[in-house]
Amino acid sequence: MMDIYLIKTENYEADLLFDRIVTYPIYDLISDPIKKQEIKEVVQRYINSKKIDVIDIISVFRYYSNKHVDHMFATHWRGANDNGDVYEGIECYVYPNN
Repeated sequence: MMDIYLIKTENYEADLLFDRIVTYPIYDLISDPIKKQEIKEVVQRYINSKKIDVIDIISVFRYYSNKHVDHMFATHWRGANDNGDVYEGIECYVYPNN
């Protein structure tokens, strides 16, 4: 089944297109240049207020060592079976040293 979407054209009339999505900022629908700029600034402030900070984290990998009969942990991937140590998954995430 083919999806049908309505989109804005040059003269703001709707055309039918198939399998295509086109979006426009709300301020593009405003013809008055002063109001358009005001709305554009408000939209940009709103977007900036909703940004999230990306935090760098490091995975801590857990391995089980038959040789030492204990778990070992590493912050770098050592492979699924490294020197007899069996990978058991990610134990946690930690912040890197700064």
